[in-house]
Amino acid sequence: MGGKITLVRPGFTGRITAIEGDARFLSRASSIGLVVGSFVQVLANERNRPVLLFCRDTMIAVNRAEAEQIFMDTDINRLPSAKEEPK
Repeated sequence: MGGKITLVRPGFTGRITAIEGDARFLSRASSIGLVVGSFVQVLANERNRPVLLFCRDTMIAVNRAEAEQIFMDTDINRLPSAKEEPK
């Protein structure tokens, strides 16, 4: 499934592998572009502050409680190259 996005250091890019939570959170996450399969870059991840993400040409701040429910894979061996089309 990957690791929690709150454990990823700033500067890392990965693919969202899972999003957990109630229907309200899942709907809100998808409406701002955070869906399984999306590539995100962690811009800031300071303790006791929102996690700042860059996804689909948009900067997004996600509070820590919600960010705990987002999982991403940062293993570059499993990520497609820039030329490869995501499935």
